[in-house]
Amino acid sequence: MKWSEICIHTAQEAIEPISHILHESGASGVVIEDPADLVKDRDTTFGEIYDLNVEDYPEEGVVIKAYLPVNSFLAETVDGIKKEINGLLVYDFDSGANKVTISEVNEEEWATAWKKYYHPVKISERFTIVPTWEE
Repeated sequence: MKWSEICIHTAQEAIEPISHILHESGASGVVIEDPADLVKDRDTTFGEIYDLNVEDYPEEGVVIKAYLPVNSFLAETVDGIKKEINGLLVYDFDSGANKVTISEVNEEEWATAWKKYYHPVKISERFTIVPTWEE
C-alpha cells in the first residue's frame, strides 16, 4: 500500500491547530519535528539515551507530518487541509513558513523505518540486549 506523507513547515504556535486539522482529515497521528527538542532537558530516570539527529529538524519553525493513504480523494483532502490552514490566519496565528509538501511513501519502507532507532544496549558486563535485526 502507498501512503502520502504530508509535511507542513509552520511556526510552533500553530502546532496544535494544524495537528487538529490533520486528525480531522483522516490522519491517525502526527509527527512533530521541533528543534526545541534538541536542547530540552530530559529526565533519564532509567538511563534512556536520546540520540536525536540535528539534520532531521528544521533550522526555523517546526515540521508537522501526517500520513494518509493514497486514494482517489487524496487531492481533495490535501486541498481541504491547505484551505483550513490558511483559514487559521483569521485567528491571528503565526503560521510561519506555512509550506505544505507531499511525498509518497511505500508501506514496506515505513513499516521498518523504526528499526533504525534501536541498537544493541549493554546492560551489564554479561548482559546485552541485541535486536534480532542487528548483528
